[in-house]
Amino acid sequence: MIFRVAIIGPGNNESVGRSISVGGACTDREAGVIAATIVVQFGVGGPSVAADVDINSGDWSCVGSPSASIRGADTFVITAIGNAVFTRIPGQIGPNPTGSGSDSVTVRMADINPPQLAINTVPQLAGNATTAVDWTPTQLPADFRLAGSLVEGDARISTVQCAIDTGPFQTVTSTSGSWATWELHASLAAGYHRFVVRATDVGGLSTTLERWIKVHANPDAVDAHTASVTSWTRLEPKCRTVDMGRTVSARIFDPLWMMTRQWQIGEFQGEDTGSPISARVRATSGSITRYTLGQLPTVVTPGQSYDPLRAPLESIVERRRMRPADVTEQRMLSLAVDAGLHFLHMLDQAGLTKSYRAALIAKFALPQLPSPLPYAADDATQRFEQTMAGRAPDARQLATAFRSGGSLNFILDPTLKIALADQLEVKATADAWLAWYESMFSEPATPADDAWNPARLEYSVSVAGALSAQAPDEVTLTATELDDGLLDWSNFDVNAGVKLGSAGDRAAASLVETTIPAPVTFRGMPAVRFWELEDSKIAYGLMSVGKTDLAHLMMIEFASSYGNDWFVVPLTVPVGSLTRVDSLVVTDTFGVQRLIRPIGASGLQAAGFSMWQHAALHRAGDPATTPVPNLFFLPPSLARVEEGTALEDVLFMRDEMANMAWAIERTVESSIEQPSARAYDSAPPPSAQALSGTGIPRYVLASAVPENWIPLVPVQIQHTGAPTELRLQRAALLQPDGSANKINQAHSETLMALTPLRICDEEVPREGARLTRSRRLSRWVDGSFWVWTAFRRRAGNGEGSSGLQYDQLVPQNPTQP
Repeated sequence: MIFRVAIIGPGNNESVGRSISVGGACTDREAGVIAATIVVQFGVGGPSVAADVDINSGDWSCVGSPSASIRGADTFVITAIGNAVFTRIPGQIGPNPTGSGSDSVTVRMADINPPQLAINTVPQLAGNATTAVDWTPTQLPADFRLAGSLVEGDARISTVQCAIDTGPFQTVTSTSGSWATWELHASLAAGYHRFVVRATDVGGLSTTLERWIKVHANPDAVDAHTASVTSWTRLEPKCRTVDMGRTVSARIFDPLWMMTRQWQIGEFQGEDTGSPISARVRATSGSITRYTLGQLPTVVTPGQSYDPLRAPLESIVERRRMRPADVTEQRMLSLAVDAGLHFLHMLDQAGLTKSYRAALIAKFALPQLPSPLPYAADDATQRFEQTMAGRAPDARQLATAFRSGGSLNFILDPTLKIALADQLEVKATADAWLAWYESMFSEPATPADDAWNPARLEYSVSVAGALSAQAPDEVTLTATELDDGLLDWSNFDVNAGVKLGSAGDRAAASLVETTIPAPVTFRGMPAVRFWELEDSKIAYGLMSVGKTDLAHLMMIEFASSYGNDWFVVPLTVPVGSLTRVDSLVVTDTFGVQRLIRPIGASGLQAAGFSMWQHAALHRAGDPATTPVPNLFFLPPSLARVEEGTALEDVLFMRDEMANMAWAIERTVESSIEQPSARAYDSAPPPSAQALSGTGIPRYVLASAVPENWIPLVPVQIQHTGAPTELRLQRAALLQPDGSANKINQAHSETLMALTPLRICDEEVPREGARLTRSRRLSRWVDGSFWVWTAFRRRAGNGEGSSGLQYDQLVPQNPTQP
C-alpha cells in the first residue's frame, strides 16, 4: 500500500528558533487509513518527537527542539517518518495491510546572540559625548593603528570590516588566526576622522561600533638658525625736575653720536625680529542652513530650511501680520484701494480689445464701512471711505476671488463679460497681479513662523550650521532679548545642547587665502621710527594722570609699548556663515615660517581675553560656562533699514499707589495705515463721578479710568517642576455704580499679539516700557526689497498714577474742602 508523508512547515532554508513547530499532511491512494503514527527527528541523531495525527483529515503536527550542539547559523535536517495501517480489501484474508513514508527539510538555526565587538585602541566615550579623542602625532600624515577584539557568543563570524570617514568598508586583518583579535592600519591627516567597525556572522547578523578621533597638526619646530638669546643695555633718561617736557622732546644735539652708540650696543642687529610679509590662512566656513523661531521646544525638531543669500534674517524674525485676511477685516484700506487701482492699470497696459473698468468696479467695489463703526474708523478713515467707496476696486475682494476660484473662474464670470479674445491676457494679468500682491510684504505664513515672545516682550531665534558632515561640527546659535532692531553676532550664544539637523546639509567649504599683513594704526599712536615727526594732536607725555588713574596709565603704556605690534590679516567669508580658523602660517622678512595655532586649540593655555568670542548659552541651574573659542559668525543682518513712523504706541507703566501696572494705548493704527490717538491720555478726576444735588457729600465706590488704560495686576504662576513665577495679567475694573466689572478692550495689534496678556513682572521695571509697532523697509544683497512690520521696545517715562481710588466721599462743590 502507498502511504505518503509531507512536511508543510517549516520550509527549506528557513530560519528557525530553538522551539520548532513542524506540521504536515499524510495521504494514501488505495485504501483508507485506520491507524497512523508519525515520528519527527530534529537533526541526524537528534531527539525524536511523536506527532499528533488526525486520521480523518490527514493533518499532523508536533513541537520539538534540536540538540544543544546545534548553534546559531548551523543547518540541520528535520525528518518525518510515518507508518500507517489500512483497511483490508474486500475478500482479502490475513492481517490488515501496512505502509510507510517519509519526508525531510533542511533548516537553519537563527542567530540568538549577535557578535560582541569591542574597539581597544580608541577608548569608548561616556554617555552621549560627542567630543572626539584628541591625538597630536609627531608628524603628518600619521600612521594610526586601530585594534579591537571580538567575542563570538552564539554566532560564527564571517567578516569584520571598517570604514574610515566617508569611505567604503574594507576588511580588517585578523591577528590571532580567528576573529578574537583584529587590527587595521591607516594613514591620517589633520582633522576629525570617523571609524565605523562592522562584524557580521554567517547568519547575516551584524554589530556596528563608531569611534571618533581628532588629529592635531604638530606645530612647526623653531628654526635653529634664527633662535637666539638676546640681551641689551637700555639707556633711560633720569629727570631731576617735575617737568618732563624737555626730556621727552628728544632734541637733537649730536645725532651721529647717538646712532653710533646704538650701533655699539647692538640695537641695529635684529636677526630674530623680522616683520611679517606674508600670511596664509586656512579656514573652514559653513553657511547656516536651519532656523527655529521663538523659544526652543522641549523636544527639538529639525529647523526650517534657510538660505541667507535670499532673505535677511531680520525680516524673518521680526515680521508681523500686515494685509487683511478677507473683506471683513477693516485694515489697510489704502493698500486695498491702491492695489485695486494697480490691477486696473495692468489691464490697461495689456492691450485688450475693450475696457472692463466699469464692470470690475461694479463687482469688486470698496464697500461702505459697517455700522456701527469700529474704533479705528476715525474722521480721516471715514472721509477716505466716503471718497473711495463704490469708485475703486477692493484688492481684498480681488485676492479672495483669485485665491478661491483661480483666475480661470474669474475670466469666465458672466457678470464681467470678458471677450474670448481677451481671456488669455486677462488671466495672465490676474496671475501676475496676485503674485505681486502676495510678495509685497514679508509676513508669517503659519503660527510657527512667529518669533515674538509675548511674556518677555522680545524676539528670539535659533540658527544652525555645520562646519563639516561630522556631528561634533554642527553648531547651533540662539539669540534672545531681540527688541531694538539690531541683529549682530554678539546677540547669539552657542547652544551646545541643541541640534537642528544642519549636519546633513553639507554647506561647508574650505577657505585658503594668502595676503600681506597690514599694520594696525589708531589715532595718536606713536610713530614707528624714532626720528619721524608726529602731528602732536595727542601727546601722551603731557597727559595729566594721577596714581589712581589706572585706565589712563594702561592706555598710555599700551600705546607706547605695544602700539605697533598688531597686524590685520583679511579673510573673506560669505554672509550668513560660521567660520573656524584651522591654521595661520606667517612668513617674515627673514624667510622664516611660523605656524600660529588658533585660540583654544588642544594643548594651549586657555586665553584670558574673550571679548570677541561667543559665549555658551547659560541655563538656570547649569554650572558656569566658558566662551567658545575659534568661532566667528557673520549674521545675514541688514546694514541699513528705513523705518517709518510708529503706527502704534503702547506704554507700560507702574502705578505704585494702586499697586498694579497699566498698559496704556496711546496710539493705534487706523484703517488707512495712519497713527490714530486714542482718547483720554490721563484719568479724569475722581470728583467727576459725583452725582448732582445739594446737601451731604456723595459716596463713590470707585473712580473712573480711561478706556485706553488696560489694568495689569500681579498673579503667581506655578509651572510643573519650576519655582513660582510672578506675572502681570489683564484684570477687570470695578464700576463706580457697583455694576458688573468692566474689561477695557485693547484695539491695537501690539496688545492683541500679547496673547495671553500675561507679562513677566521684571519686564516692566520702575521706568516702565514702551512698545511701538512700525513698518520697516530694506534691500538685500540680491537687490530684492523687503517690507515688514516689527515691534520695538524702549524705556518708558517712569512711574505714574492713574488716580484710581475706592470708597470716596466726594463733596457737592469740588472747591469745598
